[in-house]
Amino acid sequence: MAQIPAQLIGVTAPIAGEWYGHTKINAKLMACGFPGEPPPGNRIDKIRVWLMRGNAGMADPLAAFGQFIAEMMDFEVEPPRPNWDGTPVEVPPDERLPIYGALAREGLSYSRGGHIHGVNTPGPSKSLRERLRINPFPTIEKEFERALKTVESDPPAALTAACAVLEALCKNYLNVEEQEGPNKQLLGTMFPLVMKHLGLSPADYQGDIQQILTGMFSVTHGVAALRTHYGSAHGHAEETEPIYPRHARLAVNAAHTLTLFIMETWETNRSGGK
Repeated sequence: MAQIPAQLIGVTAPIAGEWYGHTKINAKLMACGFPGEPPPGNRIDKIRVWLMRGNAGMADPLAAFGQFIAEMMDFEVEPPRPNWDGTPVEVPPDERLPIYGALAREGLSYSRGGHIHGVNTPGPSKSLRERLRINPFPTIEKEFERALKTVESDPPAALTAACAVLEALCKNYLNVEEQEGPNKQLLGTMFPLVMKHLGLSPADYQGDIQQILTGMFSVTHGVAALRTHYGSAHGHAEETEPIYPRHARLAVNAAHTLTLFIMETWETNRSGGK
């Protein structure tokens, strides 16, 4: 049971109260499955009480909350027209930004269609999400969210995203560190360069650490092979065995663990630590 965080209710109620009228609030919250008759009071109080009621009596109120705010969050604001005299156009701040902020503070995110992500995020993915909040990389974040979103509903897409997370990390690293990349920017060609520049080549170590670092290369090869054979970006023969969520979750968690370790090592090296 994923509940709606109290802070998120407090932030959303006044914004949605301005966005929707009484009739729309009643219709949407009832359509989303929130229980009982419309609470009395103004629009803000009505939304707040009804969402809290959902926390008390619904199986998954956070999912229903996502559907309630979907129309508001997905609305595309038209860009302002330029002034006739060429003076700068004042663009008012998006009034929905506080909702995104409240979601982020709870380790959650919203995507088009009313989907709330981040609930029950597994260990390595949760840690990587926290790391990306500190040092954001948009390309990595995009594939990270896609992997988590599709691991159950679309395992091939999750495999593709898991590999794309590692590829995005390598591209970002080589660009930021001003290292010359390979002609073909694929995971198998970029990953060894990143590891070498970070001082993580298995040949430079012995014993247990060497085995783990060697295993990291095996993981990247495995994730890339799964993407090639089962990912959503490639066609497959009819006799290809199906890929299941547990396989996709293994690849996603493995990719996230490697990404987290590399980002932590990168950060440590830049700060002069060990």
